[in-house]
This record gives sequence, C-alpha cells and structure tokens, in this order.
Amino acid sequence: MDIRTLMRKLIYNVFKLIPRQKIIPADVEIDIIIPLIQKDLIILPLCIEGIRNCITHNFYEIYIVAPKDELILDYCKKLNLVFIDETSIFGYAPNELKIFTGNNKNNRSGWIFQQLIKLSGVIGKNRYFLCIDADHVLIKKHSFISSCNKHIFYQSPEYHKPYYDIIQKLFRNKKYPDSCLSYISHKMIFDKIELSKLQKSLSELHNANWISVIINSLDFNEDSGFSEFEMYGSYINKNMKILRLWKNINLLRNKTYSYDEISKLYSRKFNAVTFPEHLNHIS
Repeated sequence: MDIRTLMRKLIYNVFKLIPRQKIIPADVEIDIIIPLIQKDLIILPLCIEGIRNCITHNFYEIYIVAPKDELILDYCKKLNLVFIDETSIFGYAPNELKIFTGNNKNNRSGWIFQQLIKLSGVIGKNRYFLCIDADHVLIKKHSFISSCNKHIFYQSPEYHKPYYDIIQKLFRNKKYPDSCLSYISHKMIFDKIELSKLQKSLSELHNANWISVIINSLDFNEDSGFSEFEMYGSYINKNMKILRLWKNINLLRNKTYSYDEISKLYSRKFNAVTFPEHLNHIS
C-alpha cells in the first residue's frame, strides 16, 4: 500500500473517534441527478430508496441522465424518475469525445462524459443539486447544505495522486490536496453559482472553453486521471464547507438485498453502502 494511502487511512480512523457537532440542515429545495448506463440499473432501486429515506432536504425530482435505452426508460417510469437523454446536455454522445487512455487504450469517453455532466450545472430547477452514483445506497440521514448555508462534503480515505496532479495543472498556482482526506464519496452537492465561477476561472486561465480545458489537461497515459468530486471539493473555499466522514462499506453484488435488510445489517456502524462493480469484475 502506498504510504500516502496508508496515512489517509490512519487519519480517517483517528477522525472516526472524534465526536462531531450535529448539523442542522438548511430549509432548501435541491435536485437529485444520477448519471448512469444500463448496467447500473441493478442497484438503482436501492439507491432511489436510500435517497427517498435519508435526504433531509426537500426535493421533487430525481433526474436520470443516460443513453436512450428502453430498459432505462422503463425503470424511470416504474420508479417515477425524470429521464434526460445524455446527448441533449452538450449536443453530442460520449463516444464522440474519443478519450482512450493507458497502455491498453481503454475507452474512457463515457467516464469523463459523466463527470462533465455533473460539472455542467444545466440540469434541474434549483440552485443546489446532489449528484449520486447509482451503486451508492444511503442508509442514514444525510444533509448537504447546513442552516448557515455551508456545503456539507463527505470524505473517504482514498488517495490517487493523478487527481491532484491535474487539479494543479488546471488551476496552476494553487496547492493540492487542500484536505487530508478525499472528497470522493460517491455523492456531492453542487452549487450552480460556484460551478459558474469554476467554469469561468478555467476558461480565463487557459483561454478556452472549460470542457476543452479539462479534456486537454488529461494525462492519456493514466486510466483514471480526473475526478470531478476531487476538483470541485478542493475548489470550494474552506469557509464555505463542513467536512464529515462518509462511513461507507463496500458490498458484493452476488446477493439480492432488500433496502430494509441492508439498513438492519449495516446502519449501526455505517452511513452508506456501495456495490462497486469492480468487486464482481462485472464488464
């Protein structure tokens, strides 16, 4: 294990021992956005149940941003979700990005495309929107904007140096990481006003459209070279945010769980569960 990863795990475990003041959630309405593809549907019903049970803010729409696919459309109807064709966001499909990385030239166009969707800030009616991964299931109450209008970010012990390398490259004179833990926690609250400032900053620093700036800054030798959560969390001023541990457990997808069963088994120790596809080597 890399020494920096080990250090983060140690810091994370120490922070778990420190009592944290209870957060009073803001009385705001937010939107929920879930970018996905067909293989993500296996966990989606649990994800939706977690959202509806655990988010303390008012929300009226859950937006699914995905390719136009009959199975996805059926799920949206069944779960009362708003479908948005992913090609309508930028006017083109993920594969048109033609992003191939690593020694094996893996196609990472869709992975980057989903991150750009989150950073676009064009979906939904409200100032704040929550992006959550389809394989992530909340099992305890979660707030994302405090009563004093601070962003609440949940943090993990992950450490991946290329994420910080590209942030340094994008913002030039800023030093990263800005936190001793990672902002990658499968969910993040975004503020459209702050996103607009971030996009403008990137465009002015590099004299190009913010999307082009990010794509042109990628290290194509690195399979996982960019994280929208790491960048946005680092970008937000420290006086505007509250940090909390994500307290997540990863589970295999080789068993059928009900939401009540997951809550009963894991909610004493954890706030959320994730079903990462790589644990089952799902292609």
